[in-house]
Amino acid sequence: MRIARLTARVAVGAVAASMGFGALVVDASATTPPFLQSTNVKAYPGVLANSVSRTLYVLSTEKNATIHCVRHCLTTWPPLLVKSSTKSVTLGKGVSGKIGFVKRSSTKKQVTYNSYPVYIYSGDSGAMQSNGEGISADGGTWTMVHASSTTATGTPYARIKPMLQSKTTYYYSGILANSSFRSLYLLSTESGGTIHCSGTCTGTWVPLEVSSNTKPVSIGPNVDGTIGFVSRGASTYQITFNTYPVYRYVGDSGSSSTAGEGMVAYGGTWYLLSASATTAASTPVLPY
Repeated sequence: MRIARLTARVAVGAVAASMGFGALVVDASATTPPFLQSTNVKAYPGVLANSVSRTLYVLSTEKNATIHCVRHCLTTWPPLLVKSSTKSVTLGKGVSGKIGFVKRSSTKKQVTYNSYPVYIYSGDSGAMQSNGEGISADGGTWTMVHASSTTATGTPYARIKPMLQSKTTYYYSGILANSSFRSLYLLSTESGGTIHCSGTCTGTWVPLEVSSNTKPVSIGPNVDGTIGFVSRGASTYQITFNTYPVYRYVGDSGSSSTAGEGMVAYGGTWYLLSASATTAASTPVLPY
């Protein structure tokens, strides 16, 4: 662990009652936990977080500590605050940016990262969540922070177009879709990653594939299942969701189509997937 600027032990405040959004003062020691740390949030590696792994955010228009989030904004986006006397904060492994401060009151100042003031999002209910990512509000766009970035340009986490996301159609809500919002399907007999759809089957039911060196795939809000991979060749893997290999149906006419739902073919029944399912048993969406 390294220490930003001067001291090894400082008293820090996450929020201040005098500013209208509660009070919390903790002792960030030189040992553990660090005041700022790097954590992985679903498919987002290396995200800046506070000492209890709450994701931190910046507002796109606040580069160079130009404050736009004031008054009611602070209820939704509580700033990361320290006492005015604070000279440094403890940093965890992978946190490489420049730490600074901007005055918020006579007794408190806000931590900045590569010149951006940093905030917590009230819509995150706990650690390692990303519900604030990409929200357009308060004169700009809110994004997570690259913990390893050393420049202002590289600090905001670029929005990722999720490879897996949740969507709602006329008949079904919360079903799994690809990055183009095309419906995704599973074959009932393939639980556990046992492939039955091969050869001519893949001309109708196209596997959702990635290269063999793929890192964790990007995931949208409300996609809660376990992501995995099953080999489809020497350099290709098919994505699995709660152990089911995932496919797209060529008979779907667009992003709102679910024409493959309930179709019996290739040794089983094809079903849509519930994006919020966390077990294999709850993953297939039964037809109406």
